Amino acid sequence: MRTRALSRSHCLGLGTALLLFQHIATADPIAYAEQASGQYVRVDFGTRTSDPIGPPLTQYFIVGAFAGDDFSKEYAIEYPSGDLYSIDTTTAETTPIGSTNISDESPTAMQWDPSSGYMLLMTDYAPCDGGNFYALDINTGSATPIGVHDGCLEGLAFDAADNAFSIDVAQDTLVEHFNDTIGPLGFNAALLSALFFDPSSGELYLIAADVDTAFDALFLVDTASGAATLLAPWPTQYSAFALVSPGSDTDSIFANGFDSQVRISR
Repeated sequence: MRTRALSRSHCLGLGTALLLFQHIATADPIAYAEQASGQYVRVDFGTRTSDPIGPPLTQYFIVGAFAGDDFSKEYAIEYPSGDLYSIDTTTAETTPIGSTNISDESPTAMQWDPSSGYMLLMTDYAPCDGGNFYALDINTGSATPIGVHDGCLEGLAFDAADNAFSIDVAQDTLVEHFNDTIGPLGFNAALLSALFFDPSSGELYLIAADVDTAFDALFLVDTASGAATLLAPWPTQYSAFALVSPGSDTDSIFANGFDSQVRISR
């Protein structure tokens, strides 16, 4: 796997802008997401509990993120239309914004880039043999291609040195953008909920389903070998998982290009 056309300087600058975190010792990380039932929830990452917000959604949102420091609404891509919506985090009311005009591609990561003032969107082609990076206009939904990648990639996480990592779910491997495949995870991964670095330890974590055991779980991923170590079961699957970024009631948070990054205590 190699990322092409999206310049290293652009991607590394994006990584720096997205690696934001704040330490507030008295609270747990908070995220917002859609459960498989369609219920929009506020997720307490520390206790792994979810509080419902509003009635169940009538749309299925595949990826989502907050724009800057505005946590009153989450921006999310609806499947299968590919349209951009906003979701009110108090009421779960959804508002259509516009069409991305993306077809034959599945969104796999989404995150705000504060340095450029647009949302970054990563996609995979059908049948998942490469994809694109887009600059997404949150006012209109318009998506402008800014780069391409190989592989069936989900998740996008930046480490402290601005190296970018994703999971190739077709090969069950960890890959590093601008480098190559690092190595096998050691399990049959699917349905990624999050991929994120712990800012205090520099360790990479993954929340995903293990197809062979039929359980979702939290894994520690070795960035040198790609090997994933099972840490604990995860209670449910989420889509459009968007972590609240610095300045909120979080423990230790920094947003990545997939959906979330938090400090994990083991």
